[in-house]
Amino acid sequence: MRAFPIFLSALVISINLLARENTLLDSGWRFKSGEVTNAAQPGFNDSDWQTVSIPHNWGWEEAQQGKDFYRGPGWYRRDLNLGAPQSGKRYFLRFEAASLVADVYLNGERLGQHRGAFGAFAFEITTNLSATGTNLLGRAREQSVGAGHRAVERRFFGLMAGFTARCI
Repeated sequence: MRAFPIFLSALVISINLLARENTLLDSGWRFKSGEVTNAAQPGFNDSDWQTVSIPHNWGWEEAQQGKDFYRGPGWYRRDLNLGAPQSGKRYFLRFEAASLVADVYLNGERLGQHRGAFGAFAFEITTNLSATGTNLLGRAREQSVGAGHRAVERRFFGLMAGFTARCI
């Protein structure tokens, strides 16, 4: 008789896992090094930015050659088309890594900041999604060493690893 509640619990958990939708966001990114005014805004023109896929880093080639590499802010932007948000569902962005400091924006609104380089982090975006399903994801990253950063971090160059949009 105890087997039935265990079976029922396992079935509910399995159905819940199947209900999750993950969207890998590793391509379609645009990148620009430097401070860029209004880059978080959806109408910003980024057509002259470099097209990149994730994971991506800047300065890697120079570092491999023993050359000095750029240390400073950089911007990533990407269209985020998840379809119209579904009632009763929650939406999250999961970042696998973002070197040093990451400020994350969706549709021109700041979602938050992550400090910690190579640790994964996430933001819930349920209330920030556009009703049309068309969104703009922007991410500024500060790669320079400043107050609050250990001196050893001077050797790291910019890195942004995988992104996933999750609907549960």
